[in-house]
Amino acid sequence: MTKLKFIYIIAFSSLLIGCEYFQYKRIYTLEKSQTAKIVRYDFDYKPTKTDISFLEIRSNKDSILFTYKVKEDFKDNAIFEFCKYYYNRDTILFFQGKLCPLIDTKEFTINEKKIKLKKYYYDDELSYDEETTIYFNDSIGIVNLYNDGWMSIIGAFETGYYSMKLNEKLLNDTTGFYPRKPKYPPIPKSSIKEILKVLEKEN
Repeated sequence: MTKLKFIYIIAFSSLLIGCEYFQYKRIYTLEKSQTAKIVRYDFDYKPTKTDISFLEIRSNKDSILFTYKVKEDFKDNAIFEFCKYYYNRDTILFFQGKLCPLIDTKEFTINEKKIKLKKYYYDDELSYDEETTIYFNDSIGIVNLYNDGWMSIIGAFETGYYSMKLNEKLLNDTTGFYPRKPKYPPIPKSSIKEILKVLEKEN
C-alpha cells in the first residue's frame, strides 16, 4: 500500500464513521420509494430479461442513500446500495464497502433538459473480475453498471423516462464515455466441429 493511498483511506474513514453509514435505518429519513427495472443484456448488448427491483431513497444531514431491494418490504436485504455525501458530491461514491473515485462526467440533453451523468470506478483489490464502472446521477441514482472484468453490462437501471433515455444514449455512445459493443469474430464451422469432437472424447 502506497503512502498516498494510506493517507487517503485514513482521511475518509472518519467521514464514514461520522455518518454512521451502517446504522442508516436509525438515522436516515425515507424521501422516496419507487419501482426500478433492471434490464439485463448479453455480450452483444442485446436485452435478455428484465428484473424488478424496489428503490428507496433516504437522506440525512450528511448524505443520501440509494437502496435497491428485491422486495418492497423495508426489512428486505439490499442487492445494491450507494451512499453519496453532500459535501463531497463530485469525487466519491460509497459502494459495497468501498470508496469509488469519480473518473469522468458527461452531460446529456434530453428534451432540452441537461442531465449530468457521473462515472465512478469500483475495484476490490482482493477480488478478481469485479471491477465495475458505475454510471450515476445525483437525483436518479444508478443508471448503469458495467463489469470491466467480463466486459459486460451488469444492468441498465430504469426508474422513469430520463433513466431510460440515458441508457439509450449510453448504449449508443461513441465518445469513449461508455464501452463500445465488443465485436467477436465468427467461429468457423470447422472449429466448431473440432470443439465438439474434443467434448465427445472427454465424455
